[in-house]
Amino acid sequence: MSSYGNITTRIIDSVFDRANLRAEFRLPADSVYLSNMRLIGLGIFSSTAASSYNELLGAYGGIKNISVFDGATLLEQMNQAEIVNAFKSVQSDNDSNLSVNRHLKYNQLGFTANGDYSLTANQIGANSIQVKEQNLVANNVNKRAWLSLKEHLSFFKSSMSIPTNVFKQFRIVIEYLNSAEMKHSTSVNNATLSTGESATANPNVLLLVDEVNEGDMRNAMMKNYQGVVYRPLEVDSVNLGALTPAANTETAQTQTYLVNGFDGKKLIRILQVNSPQLASTFENATDNTNLGGKGSQCLFRSGLQIRVNGANKLSGQGIVATSTGSVGNRRLAYLVDTWGNANIITGGNVPTFGNEANFYDATTTPYVGNLDYTGCLIDEVISELQIQVERSGVAGNNDLNQAIRLFFVGEVERAIVMASDGSYNVVYTN
Repeated sequence: MSSYGNITTRIIDSVFDRANLRAEFRLPADSVYLSNMRLIGLGIFSSTAASSYNELLGAYGGIKNISVFDGATLLEQMNQAEIVNAFKSVQSDNDSNLSVNRHLKYNQLGFTANGDYSLTANQIGANSIQVKEQNLVANNVNKRAWLSLKEHLSFFKSSMSIPTNVFKQFRIVIEYLNSAEMKHSTSVNNATLSTGESATANPNVLLLVDEVNEGDMRNAMMKNYQGVVYRPLEVDSVNLGALTPAANTETAQTQTYLVNGFDGKKLIRILQVNSPQLASTFENATDNTNLGGKGSQCLFRSGLQIRVNGANKLSGQGIVATSTGSVGNRRLAYLVDTWGNANIITGGNVPTFGNEANFYDATTTPYVGNLDYTGCLIDEVISELQIQVERSGVAGNNDLNQAIRLFFVGEVERAIVMASDGSYNVVYTN
């Protein structure tokens, strides 16, 4: 515990912490806490100590869901944490991943172009300049990390303070993956994995909070709380079936989905994540490859149209593949315009082209074709959401032909609305 001014920093033990199951933290009632809460001590512990964390997830690879409750009332939940946390790593800029996240989260994003130009017959040498991971930090499993709840849950980001005279039974629940579910969260897939040092270990994850000290300031903050508007991420998903093109052919596939998960909600923006389902495309014997399938698998001749309440959201035919099958820059433009920065290398969102060694070293080849995210601004209350996805399969290419789980991550708008008696309602705004 440490104090400065009107604030005391406290470490709160969990009321329950079981490896590969969940951890729960509860805040005492009748106080005020700042929203900059942090979880410390997160990590994955492995029977293969020399293995390393997943390049995108780092030490967060054991988290399944994070939920915030007041008693039984759900205030916010980040489900499908693997999908969301992988993308949040991609959202960080290159320097932040290099300088901060590698040390605090143990992911491996952050790149540089290395080498010197060489000329052969007046042409630049094919592998003279390569994209590499820069300043590698040891990211072995068993290292512990910290997680800022503000970065992961918009309730904390939008609130300056959390008064527990209003939220009298405020609790934070971390759900963990079990060992089998984590098999692609480290560099090998045959280890016994745990989110604690053992299934019976003492609690190893703690909650760090700043509490406002007793006095006029705390009393005023408790009395004058006006609620908050915030924008949580919610997830829906559908299946895109596998393709089996005949020899030496391509097979086109078009699917239109009615996505119901955002009905009646104001959907601000949406993200499409293509989660690969064929394990052999991200496994090499006992080694995990291609980011362990935690990124977003590139689709060949990818197309997208989003229809909101009976009207197309994307102009014309939407995102339509060209004759070469590559619309990577167009999708990347939509992504950056909608979701901001993307730490994606050239080639990260297009199909592999066979000569990656000329442009990437062994540390960056796994990113090629495995960071194909697409974003779109919606900003409407949803009565009906239809999403049309197109792609083509290529004979003999399991990466492009495999079944895909399409995750749609939507930013919606919710609010805590206060009543005159000090009670509140949690509502979707529209």
